[in-house]
Amino acid sequence: MPPSFRKFVIAMWVCFMLGVLAVPTFFIGVSNGLLGEIPSFDALESPQTSLATHVYDNENTLIGRYYIQDRTIAYPHEIPPHLIDALIATEDARFLNHTAIDFRSLVRVLIRTVILRQRSGGGGSTITQQIGKNLYHKRADRLRHVIPQKLKEWVIAVRLEKSYTKEELATMYLNTVPYGSNAYGIKSAARVYFNTTTDSLKIQEAAVLVGLLKGNTWYNPQLHPERSKKRRNVVLAQMAKYGKITEAQKDSLQQLPLELQYRKVRGNENLAPYFLDYVKEELKEWAAHQLNVHGESYDIEKDGLRIYTTLNAQIQKHAEHAVQEHMAVLQEQFYGIWNSLDKKPWQQLPNVSSLMADTVWTDINMVIHRGIVQSERYKQMTSADKQPAEIRAAFDEPTSMNIFTWQGDIDTLLTPLDSVRYYKQLLHTGFLAMNPNNGHVLAWVGDINHRHFQYDHVKPSTKHQVGSTFKPIVYTLALQNGWTPCHKVPNIPVTFEEFNDWTPENSDTNFDGQMVTIKTALANSINIVAARLMKQLPPESVIQLAQKMGIDSTIEPYPSICLGVSDISLYEMVSAYTIYAQQGFHPQPMLIKRIEDKNGNVLQRFRTYKHEAMDAHTAYAVNAMMQGVVNEGTAKRLRSTYNITAQLAGKTGTTSENSDGWFIGIAPKIVAGAWVGGSEKAIRFPNTKLGQGANTALPIYAKFMQAIYTDSTLQIAPTDSFAIPQDLKIVLNCDAYEFDAPVEDDLKGSNSNTGNTMPNAIYNNSDYNNQFDD
Repeated sequence: MPPSFRKFVIAMWVCFMLGVLAVPTFFIGVSNGLLGEIPSFDALESPQTSLATHVYDNENTLIGRYYIQDRTIAYPHEIPPHLIDALIATEDARFLNHTAIDFRSLVRVLIRTVILRQRSGGGGSTITQQIGKNLYHKRADRLRHVIPQKLKEWVIAVRLEKSYTKEELATMYLNTVPYGSNAYGIKSAARVYFNTTTDSLKIQEAAVLVGLLKGNTWYNPQLHPERSKKRRNVVLAQMAKYGKITEAQKDSLQQLPLELQYRKVRGNENLAPYFLDYVKEELKEWAAHQLNVHGESYDIEKDGLRIYTTLNAQIQKHAEHAVQEHMAVLQEQFYGIWNSLDKKPWQQLPNVSSLMADTVWTDINMVIHRGIVQSERYKQMTSADKQPAEIRAAFDEPTSMNIFTWQGDIDTLLTPLDSVRYYKQLLHTGFLAMNPNNGHVLAWVGDINHRHFQYDHVKPSTKHQVGSTFKPIVYTLALQNGWTPCHKVPNIPVTFEEFNDWTPENSDTNFDGQMVTIKTALANSINIVAARLMKQLPPESVIQLAQKMGIDSTIEPYPSICLGVSDISLYEMVSAYTIYAQQGFHPQPMLIKRIEDKNGNVLQRFRTYKHEAMDAHTAYAVNAMMQGVVNEGTAKRLRSTYNITAQLAGKTGTTSENSDGWFIGIAPKIVAGAWVGGSEKAIRFPNTKLGQGANTALPIYAKFMQAIYTDSTLQIAPTDSFAIPQDLKIVLNCDAYEFDAPVEDDLKGSNSNTGNTMPNAIYNNSDYNNQFDD
């Protein structure tokens, strides 16, 4: 062999060996960060994807999700074989045979796409490489970054193949890709497009979803059904080509329509949206003090937590239906009464003062002006430094908008000013139901429509003037200080000289000048009697009792608190009323039972806390007095109009000028309350007949309880009865006992228990009637 040829051979061998050594060396270099950070094996074992947190009711029914991406992990056993077949046949035909990198595909890309410049040359990335890109990489935005990224994807893909089985990799891919319409992952896609679970997907449905992977907007079946159908048929053809279905199956399936059951993903279309909003606030506070395995705070919208709540989905549905049914009717009554007067409810207030610097609004009523300045349009324009005249012109310009109506949302052309006027006339509400035994929140309706009105009228921070629903607390303190339900007091005005001679009046003339028992006074919500009791009770003692009953709102120490002038939340009031069904014990309200991580590991359990707010005898006596409210008093329409025969206690409430209407009802197994009012106090009924709580709020409770009692699955029956304390010491049957209480000064400091040794008797109130509420 000539020396020159020998040198050439040696050189060739050296180059070959260097090439052979260069590949693994380069691969090792890339693996160790030569071209940038590469995920560790630990990271590959625990890929970080954004997972939706799931919220469940007390029967483990899914009621909502929190997410940035609506993604739920599907596990391999939930993936039907034909879905995997469709994916492999369409996206990576040699997936089961290659080890992360498909060199045949790379050669095809080199020849067709790079050399021949064919757009239809196809891609060279395998499913495993796509997973690496989806989970651990950002798409290269410059050409010089493409090659290093591809090399890193190869390394990641090889590592993934070592860490997972082919089945797990295919499942991981289906979980990580977006499918359009805000659906991330195959589980969400199955729910959004076909309203089904992953394991129930049919072959043709699986083909539609796999077809979306080429372009989730271009082939979106909701937006472009014909285009989606053609793409689906391509997927079916690929399945037939690779023997996953027969030609006959392909031909048959390609003839089928898409048959979508599309469900657009909207955060406010969940059951109990106001409840979910409040739970989310609580969870964020919890998460701020909890660390995950990575030493980071939990992210409610990304970590795929499982939240098990106290809410009952069936009871919630009854609550939402009751609110919808009654409020639609009440709104018509509201329109009708004001139209009959040829007025708007805000016309009792003046227009904007001409003394204001912003004089472009002087022809606008003060109530409407407040609505304008609170609107997003006004805030955005003022933030953009628009002049008052520009803002006024914008509010007078007809604009396309979507508005709420009780007949459904409508698209219309309306000036923003007229939209403010329209929305100001709407009545709002809040409704809450609790289990008195453990404080579990069972139903929560924050207003009439969550999409249009996010302000929640149930949560603790939302306060409304409570009216006569506060009176039972005053009567409770009176019983604790020696009064009995059968004590008689004169229904004549009482004056508080030390408080500017404040002399409260009744809302009607019934019982004027008569001696009445305090149970009759509570049943008929007689203001003067409540004030007479308050004359004997320090306001500070009433406040202390309210606080012991779970009311944390600020209550000023004035005698007028006996008539409910304080602003307190519906949440607090319903919670306080649970005591009267629980023989004096107050269970702290509870919304969340336990929190689990995405793998089902329990992170925290929560339990009910109770404390004794009053003795059982007092609690039962006030309960019995409030049964009189239902049987003969201001809530008697529960019997006469709604034909509810169950043992119930409750209290109506109506504030000054009918601005707020209340009703809180107590049943042995469920306590619920409703508030109804306008967006501000000027929005109210012009008369008490329509504006009283018995007409505005009570019907919601009535319709709710009718539904509860007819739903046998809930085990809440009209035959349920309140437990009577042993050796009850307070007389409730005033027909068997007469006692005229001394008047005013003689009662100060009284702790008399006279008559408490009389035989127990069932409460039997008088025949007094009251036309209106209070």
